[in-house]
Amino acid sequence: MMSIVDLDLKRQQLINRLAEKRKSTFLPPSRMPVDEWADTYRILPSETSAITGQWRTSAFEVARGPMRAATEPGVRQVTGMASAQIFKTSMIECVVGHRMQLAPCPILIYTAGDDSAKKLDSAKLEPMIRACPTLKKVFGGEKALDKQNPDFAQKKKRFPGGSYEVMTSESGPNWRMRTAGIVALDELSGMTHPPDGDPVTLGKDRCKNFQPNDLLITTSTPLVEGHCAISHEYSHSDQRKPFVPCPCCGEYDYFRWENFDRPFDDNGQPVIKAAAYVCSKCDHRWTNAERVIAVTTKGAISWRQCKTFHCCGETQDPEDTRKWLFVDDQTLEPRTGENTIGLAQCKHCNETPLDRTNAGFWGWELYNPLTSFEDLMRGWVGIKGNKSKTKAFHNNRLARTFRETVEAAAVVDPAHLSARAEPPWMHLPDKVKFITAGVDVQSAEDGRIELEVVGWTDDEESWSLDYQVFEGNPSEDDVWRALDEYLLQCWEREDGKSMPISAVCIDTGGHFAAQAANFCAPRQKRRIFAIKGANERKGTRLHYIFPAVVKTTRLGCPIHSISSNGAKDRLEQHLSKTDPGPGYMHIPANRDKKWYTQLLSEHRKFVELGGGRTGSYWDKRPGHVRNEAIDCRAYAIAAMEGLRVKGFISKRNAPGFAAPKPKVDEKGNDVPVVTKKKVRRSRTSSTHQAPSGW
Repeated sequence: MMSIVDLDLKRQQLINRLAEKRKSTFLPPSRMPVDEWADTYRILPSETSAITGQWRTSAFEVARGPMRAATEPGVRQVTGMASAQIFKTSMIECVVGHRMQLAPCPILIYTAGDDSAKKLDSAKLEPMIRACPTLKKVFGGEKALDKQNPDFAQKKKRFPGGSYEVMTSESGPNWRMRTAGIVALDELSGMTHPPDGDPVTLGKDRCKNFQPNDLLITTSTPLVEGHCAISHEYSHSDQRKPFVPCPCCGEYDYFRWENFDRPFDDNGQPVIKAAAYVCSKCDHRWTNAERVIAVTTKGAISWRQCKTFHCCGETQDPEDTRKWLFVDDQTLEPRTGENTIGLAQCKHCNETPLDRTNAGFWGWELYNPLTSFEDLMRGWVGIKGNKSKTKAFHNNRLARTFRETVEAAAVVDPAHLSARAEPPWMHLPDKVKFITAGVDVQSAEDGRIELEVVGWTDDEESWSLDYQVFEGNPSEDDVWRALDEYLLQCWEREDGKSMPISAVCIDTGGHFAAQAANFCAPRQKRRIFAIKGANERKGTRLHYIFPAVVKTTRLGCPIHSISSNGAKDRLEQHLSKTDPGPGYMHIPANRDKKWYTQLLSEHRKFVELGGGRTGSYWDKRPGHVRNEAIDCRAYAIAAMEGLRVKGFISKRNAPGFAAPKPKVDEKGNDVPVVTKKKVRRSRTSSTHQAPSGW
């Protein structure tokens, strides 16, 4: 039988517990970052993870930045654009668990499709709550998690101070009559818009009553370029990227697909085991072990803002200026070391102009410690010629949008282009009908001549056969002699036919114009054309690429005024082709990564010409200095057009193979061929004149 003393003791214990609960209710929310909460409290159950036990953020260190941004002052949206199985859904789970325990509030989670909503709730969140003692305590213990408990059995799970609900984004009623402190949109790019409008806008509206402590989380794997919601959100964020130090030179940079070396043997077969990542600073070849250490070491990843901004009258790219102010990500006080973010600084006034309201994070396959260089190489080799596999590789492994339309051709990314490169070919395909070359002459300081050789079909499907750099001062004869010897060589097709270079365009509008004209003058019969860019006003267009009439002569050499803008327009059309066929560009995989950057160093700018007309012209992208590769390809296109204008080929009837190579003397000059000129007599009498204007 319970005594009066026992009753008083029970009563006092109850009073103390109520007092503690009341006191904790009025305490301000804890500022413990999400990653620290997860490392302290979260347990991984076997039903959701291959690695069970205590959560370790460093196991996927790339997730630490997005997780800490959830409590970063001033951040009201966290955007995560990443490849599959990197940090997206796990980050949402940790933020939800953190808020349940330390800062309770209503939480809304939306997914693409009703099945995804059920799986996220039953296969991810519920097991996390059951496995984590502190979260289990939030809901009232093990019995409270019983399916018979209405607070946990329904779609809306209630806990003291808040609730969470997982729903599909497609249904309009799921957005109405709801308010929340946190709204998470998982796999945003795959969402079908509800009748009420855009999910991001609707999500922001759900959070209005909780300002300024509201938080919108948008994550997804990117999909089709131009129609990708997560790419749009990331472009409007501060575009943070995960920088890691090179184990050799210590220089910080983020992993780039262009720097991933994919070697081939002499037979054009991929060497899977030789794949490696190459440092852009010191050319150190990372081992896979060095990469794994970098992506699993706490604090090894430095997140830095990389969005281009305008300040002090100048557009600046942080990746070029490499000027950042490092601050603590929770106090924003300047310091270095772990848990800092690099705020992009103006190189003139040292201000940090980028808005941090939307903190954007990006990561791809190389930040996943569970993958390897060999896995990535095999995945790339396996996509050849398959559009659906290529799209999946871009989206799920490179975290890049995939281009399917011609309209996006002007913003080709070097990674997109290099991802479709092919094993080098030993012989020309039988479809190649003629070969042209474009030559760009550089200044005396640079001291070189660059050249690209391109094989063409009737319908402009092309193969980049070679890209050469002839070192030497163009004011001297040696470099021109080497160029001439190279242009005299023939290329062998698969059917055994030998093909010379049918036409060459050499730029005489820039450096060493006189030397270039002197080189072209005696070689006109070999169709080595001296060219110069036409004086096109910005936005206007000539109706041709290669002129039918030559109006300028220099040093006895005719100078053909070509439309550089028109040639680059044609190149844009070629770049837009994603499947082999008319206009498609075949590129060998052994091409230097700098070539891709130079080929895409310019973009089309649109201007108003007046009278409701719009024009365009080509200009260098911000931060790009070298553009030799795009000039060489434009000149090769001009050489192809020159063959058409001169009547050697036509769009309908191209020769089976190029014309026989002309005879040359020991110095490489043309040997004149003497032929009898046929005289055609007029069929009309000399006394009859043709009508006026005939």
